Amino acid sequence: MTFEKRLRLFLSDGFFAAQIPPSFNSVSFSAKHNHFSAPWDTIKLGKCAEETTFERYSVARVGHNRRPIAITNPIAFYFLARHIAKEWSALSRLMRKSKLSLSFPELGQEGSRAISITPIKQLAEERLLRSAGARYLLVSDISQFFPSIYTHAIAWAVEGKHVAKSKTARKDKKLLGNQLDELVRFTQSNQTVGIPIGPDTSHILSELIGVAVDQELRKRLGSWPRGYRHVDDFCLCFDTENEAAQAYAKLSESLAVFELKVNVQKTRIVRASDFQYDSWVHQFDSFEFSTAKLTQRRDLHRFFDLAFSLAQRFDDENVMQYALRRVETEIVKSKNWDVFAAYLMRCMDAYPNTIPTCVSIIDTYNRYLPATSFKPEAWHAFVSNQVTLHAPVERHSEVAWLLWLALRLNLRLQRTAVKMLEQMQSSVCLLLALALESKGLLQAKLARNRLPAHAHAEDLFGPNWLLVYEGAAQGWLNGAVSVVQSNRYFKELFQNDVKFFDSTLAPAPVFTFKGASGNPSVTADSVFDSDDDVYEYFEFSESDEDYLGRRLRKEDDEDEANVIGDAMNRVNDPDDIDDDIPW
Repeated sequence: MTFEKRLRLFLSDGFFAAQIPPSFNSVSFSAKHNHFSAPWDTIKLGKCAEETTFERYSVARVGHNRRPIAITNPIAFYFLARHIAKEWSALSRLMRKSKLSLSFPELGQEGSRAISITPIKQLAEERLLRSAGARYLLVSDISQFFPSIYTHAIAWAVEGKHVAKSKTARKDKKLLGNQLDELVRFTQSNQTVGIPIGPDTSHILSELIGVAVDQELRKRLGSWPRGYRHVDDFCLCFDTENEAAQAYAKLSESLAVFELKVNVQKTRIVRASDFQYDSWVHQFDSFEFSTAKLTQRRDLHRFFDLAFSLAQRFDDENVMQYALRRVETEIVKSKNWDVFAAYLMRCMDAYPNTIPTCVSIIDTYNRYLPATSFKPEAWHAFVSNQVTLHAPVERHSEVAWLLWLALRLNLRLQRTAVKMLEQMQSSVCLLLALALESKGLLQAKLARNRLPAHAHAEDLFGPNWLLVYEGAAQGWLNGAVSVVQSNRYFKELFQNDVKFFDSTLAPAPVFTFKGASGNPSVTADSVFDSDDDVYEYFEFSESDEDYLGRRLRKEDDEDEANVIGDAMNRVNDPDDIDDDIPW
């Protein structure tokens, strides 16, 4: 892949985190980068001359935990992404030095993510194969990995700590490690603690450090241990419990070299035979739905009764999320949509982390079922009430996906919900609210004077840069237009019609209706109203959610064990990264 293709990939598919609604994209930012790169370099070659701050976007997770996703400033991100694209060969060689890593970032394809790593569902088999013959496993992870990374440790990983800390090397701005350290700091107010969670560039930088830790561990153990590391998760295999205990001490020492710590609460030494799948996974996998409308209706009641019961019992697991993944593989008949929709509402209310999945399901059925199937009164009230609940406490992902659903279903938000939105600081949520307002879907107009600051030059480099720039680009915030047009960086984006928001964009559906070849009488309406097995008329593209938050799409049938592996015990849960962040 050429430098140009790598850069375009990072800019188009590595900028926004996948947990942000699909209306937000950076495709035009990527496509037109040659128009603004030269003017930006004339301001300051190779880096942003302004100090930038990323915006925190709070994502719901299991229970009351949350994950802070970063929306970085595009100028600072551009220079970081460009440098990584330029030095990709050297970085790849460094990241391939570990025999433990299962998280080497492979470059992806446009329209997905910029990079991909080993899917979590494959880790169950990797653990089985790599532990063959071993009796004990050391299972551990790094405490608050991304938020605790010391940015200078990037240089230690790239150059070697002994070299990087020398007086000469610390001042050498030509060293790749120092350059990456500086560029990532420019995305976060020049802070040296932590790196942004969300952009694909951060996974590359974290892997550089992860590989350096692996090499340090090998040096201290005298050889490569069996097992693997997947981002910040370690699963190491040994013949005796004493060997595992000694390796734990060596792992702690290796992490300390890079100013990192073991997550003590999630570290354990267990017998290899003790790793078993959770029983609740099998209950969902073995559940069978009838194709007949009446019987399927009863099955929906039984299935969600089971799901809610298991979710309460295993309240620290992604039970409800897995249940929704299971029901996504069914075709719910149109006569039963009212029951299905009611359960989806209940899921979203009780388990806010399921809102994006529920919205994706709702959006898919909305493409095929008659408009009369979607009771407007219930959806109007539900979305407004949920926004009113989540907006005052800045639950960004909940509010954002609900507002995106309102856009897709043309739902009108009640006045009380609008007033709660005015109190929010999230650019994502406020831009979606402004989009609803532009379509006449708010009962009251948003008070511009209550929105975050958007009328000063410094606002373009603060946490609400997205609101300021896109509010001007979309014509929603008149006070921001002159600010953008007069700024030496953002005017280049504005003049080249770069946008980061498009309300018409939609995610790939859970399934698509393909009809019957040569039989035009087989329509979506007839199929959804049939008592027959209708799966041959659909293509199911849903698979699972990978480590980067992207919804993978299934093209081939996969081994059932791999599917089960996706919901196995939380040793390999993607939510384990930064698991103890209460923010």
